[in-house]
Parts: sequence; structure tokens; C-alpha cells
Amino acid sequence: MLEFIYILFLLSGFIKSFLLAFNIPTFIDFTLLCAITAIVVIFFSKRLKFEQNNLFIKLIPIFFFCWMLFSLFYSLSPNYSIIKTFLFSTNLIAVALPFLTKSFDIQKTLKYFVLVICGLSVSYYLFNADIQLKLIQSNIINYDQLEGFGLSLGELIGCAIFILFFYKINNRVLFLSFFIWTIFSTGARGPILFLFGGLFFLGILFLYQSITKKTSFVYNRFVELGKEIAQAKYQLIFPNLLLIILLITSPRVNQMYYRTFWRLGLLSEYENNNVEVEADFNEDKINEKINEGFKKNAASKSTKSIKSNKEIGFISELTNILGSHKKSIGINKSMIEAELLEESKLPLDTNRSVSVRVKHFKFSKKAITASAKHLVFGYGIGSYGIIKTGIDGRNFPHNIFLETWVELGLIGIIILSAILFFCFNKLNNLNAGVYFALLFLLLNLMKSSSLVDMRIFWGLWATKILLDINTSQNKIEEYSVKANIV
Repeated sequence: MLEFIYILFLLSGFIKSFLLAFNIPTFIDFTLLCAITAIVVIFFSKRLKFEQNNLFIKLIPIFFFCWMLFSLFYSLSPNYSIIKTFLFSTNLIAVALPFLTKSFDIQKTLKYFVLVICGLSVSYYLFNADIQLKLIQSNIINYDQLEGFGLSLGELIGCAIFILFFYKINNRVLFLSFFIWTIFSTGARGPILFLFGGLFFLGILFLYQSITKKTSFVYNRFVELGKEIAQAKYQLIFPNLLLIILLITSPRVNQMYYRTFWRLGLLSEYENNNVEVEADFNEDKINEKINEGFKKNAASKSTKSIKSNKEIGFISELTNILGSHKKSIGINKSMIEAELLEESKLPLDTNRSVSVRVKHFKFSKKAITASAKHLVFGYGIGSYGIIKTGIDGRNFPHNIFLETWVELGLIGIIILSAILFFCFNKLNNLNAGVYFALLFLLLNLMKSSSLVDMRIFWGLWATKILLDINTSQNKIEEYSVKANIV
């Protein structure tokens, strides 16, 4: 039960989208509810335990958070810095729960991870096909809460596919088939390219090992999966035939896939138009921008009523963020409005998302190299938005390395690099599924999302570290047994 609640906690931002879309009340924030429930279950089931082995690795995320807290003292962001620090703390819960739980069942956790993603995929598929317009017309669903859900779902599906490739889960061939169909309906270009790039790499490795006869767990997984596909070939016919019929007969299902391939085609048409960034990027320029932002905020406040003034401030903003999936996981507004999609057969998307990322990259480079002080210490947590736009609010360069360097400096980058080193320094047949899922997530974090949106990454990171620790302990025990026998 605990492992299932833990997965609900990791995926709570996505589940919250559907709860808000259907106006289903949870009385308190769903993420907070899952965290509290998991902690209560640990205590009442007497599974609370903390082993001090590999303590340094387990505490590295705490070091990162402590540096984040320290940067509050010099952050240029007066309000959002506190909000961002608080939101990041939920990531620490994702790390702590597996480490503090006795006999944490990783196999069961990964199975629940795949099953919940499958449920989200089915929901997405239904509510973005023909049935969706009927729901909107009858005011059953608030479509705005699902805006941009496709991109985030694409990342989850990619993780699930890598996990299914390396771990045996009942009916995994059916899951893989459905996930391949669904990821192509999301319009998520990055996840699609990263997924098939990773699978292509594994395929090349399989061919190389087939020729050289130097087999490994990658080769064995391909062979096992091939046998399972051969055994389940008749089971695959009906669901795939059903999806093909839907694709042919339903204009809206057809539109979902057409839009994906249209967006992928846009990548070949992108041209870098040498986006300009302020040449004189210095402290005076930043302060001028911040002052302009404060003046705008003051002017907007003066025009609001007394009631709206009461809703301005840290607590209300924090409540707003916690209660909104769009703000809490930083999704992009790339989904097409249902009514407009119904009226036109042409996708309304553009290649703007690529241009925006190029602008962020160039701006971040200027900000980092503006002075030695900012190079080492950064501008403080939550400061990216205020130095870029003058507005003290959520903004990020869609790359966790750039975001970390701009806000937390070289010191933050060093700590983050240590976290990633211990994540990717070991690869074997036991951790391969989580390893490649994390690598896939990291690639996506280099093109989307913010530091506060890494809850799933941190959860899988803790799972991977736990797998490595358990593997090392098993080897030590095996060695001790052999030594005793001798």
C-alpha cells in the first residue's frame, strides 16, 4: 500500500489535473494529502527505519537544498524565492520516503508507476478524442486544467517504456504497444525524439553484441522481449486493430496524430535568427529592470479593489500555485483549444517553443558571465524571472543546468553534478530500467521544466540509489557466505 501511495505522490501533479478538470474536491492539496498519508502509513505499519550506509549519497539532495536556503539571503527575488524554495522541498520528500522505509519494495513501486501512467494515458486519450467535445459542451470538464498535459504525459510514457523494456511486468508487451500509440498522440516532440533515440542506441548495441557474440543484459532483454511478443501476437491484434479503426474513423483522433507529425516536421524548418540579448548585461541593467517591474506591480495594485488586494501576497500566491497543475509542474501552453481544434483541420501550433528556448539559452549565458560573483554564487534562488523580465514570479530557462547556474551559481552546479554522478556511475542488469528512465528524464529536464518540477526525477533517483545499495549489500552477503563455506 505504501508503495502505491508513494507513486500517487510522485504523480500527484498530473492526477491533480484531472481532479481540477472535473471539479473533484480533495479539501486539501492532493500532493500534500499523499505525502501526509505516506508518512502516516510508515509510522502505523512500523516501517520507519534509517540505515546509515552510504549516508553521504543520501544527504547530497539536502546539501543542495541548504545551498538554496543560503541563497535566499542574497536573492534578487523578494517573494517568489521563498515560494520556489518551499515548492522544491516536496522533492526532498520524494527522496526521503524510500530511504526511511523498511523493506521498500522497488519492484512493486515500478509496477504501480507503470499502471498509474497507463491510467493517465487512457484518460488523456479519451478526453482528447471525440468524447471530449461533448464533455466541454455539457460543462462536465474544465479543459483549461488539461492544457499542456500532452508534453508532461509524453515524459511519463517514455519513462514507463524504458522500465518495461528492462523489467518483467505482467502483460508488458500490451503496455508497450499501448504506450507507443499514446506517445504519438501527445504532440510531445522532445520525449518522442529522446525515447526513440535511446531505443535506437539500445538496438545498435544489440546488433553489435549479436555480431560479436559478446552478450550482455541488453542483448538478453531484446531476446526475452522478442519471445514475449511472439507469444502475445494474437493478444496484440485486437487492441491495435481497435486503435487503427479509431484513427481512421475519428477525425479528432486522427487530428491528434497529425498534429504530432506536423510538429515534428517543424523542427527541420527551424532557423536560428540570431536572437539578440542585451549587450550591456550588468547590475545597473538588472536593477533598472527590477525597478520597472516593481512600479508596474504597484500600479496594478492601486487599481484593484479591497477584496482583490487581500488576495495579493505570499500566502495567496502559494495557495494559487499549489492548487494549480499548470503552475505547479510548469507545463507549456502547447495544447490546442478543443473548440478551435474542432473548427480547423490545421494545427495551430508554431515553432515558437524552439525560438523561446534559444532566447533563454543566450540570456542565461549572458547572466552567468556578467561577473565573477554571479558566476560563482548566482543571483539567488527564484531570481531568473526578475532579472529577465523585472517581474518577481515563476520563470525559468527550460534547462535545469542553466537555471541552477543562473540562480545558485557554480557551487550549485557542482552539487547538482555530484547528485547526477552517483545516479549514473553504475549500470547493471538490476538497475538498467531506472537508469535509462532517469537518463531520459534528464534529457527532458534540459529542454523543459524547472527545479521545482523534478519530483518524479528525485523519486526515481532515490529508487536507483536504493537499488545500488541493495545490490552492494547482497554481494557482501554472498561473499560472506562463500567465505564461511570455505
